[in-house]
Parts: sequence; C-alpha cells; structure tokens
Amino acid sequence: MAASTENLVVTLPPELGSKLRALAEAERRTPEEVVAEACRAHLDATQNGVLDDRYEEGYRRMPEDAAEAEAVVRIAPLPPEDWS
Repeated sequence: MAASTENLVVTLPPELGSKLRALAEAERRTPEEVVAEACRAHLDATQNGVLDDRYEEGYRRMPEDAAEAEAVVRIAPLPPEDWS
C-alpha cells in the first residue's frame, strides 16, 4: 500500500529553487524529498524549542536547591570532559 501524501504548491525565489535542485541531484534525491526533510527538521526544532521553553519556565517557577543538585550528581555523575 502506498503512503498517503498531500500535494502543496510552494513558490520559491529562482536562486533557492536552483540550489534545491542542485542539492537534490547531488544527493540523488528528488526536490520533494529534500523539502519534506527540511520541513520535518524545522518542525522537530520548533517542537524541541517549545519543550525547552516549557522546561525553563518550570525551572524558573520551581528551581532546584543545592541539595537536589548534589543528589543528581551523586546518582548520575557526568564523565570528565577532555578540554585539550
């Protein structure tokens, strides 16, 4: 069974359309696949941004205290970082 799709008409500036077609050709994909991937990435980033904003808002309403922070470090310590 074929996946359901929705057709949209998108108007692009000529330079953007040329870049899109060149990228699609270089990746051996259709321009539609590249646009769909870009839309998914944008929607994911937007959703992640919304979730980040909600987390920050909750933290501002009820910040952790020093004891909570120390407990988290004891339970799940972060590995040392190599800054060299």
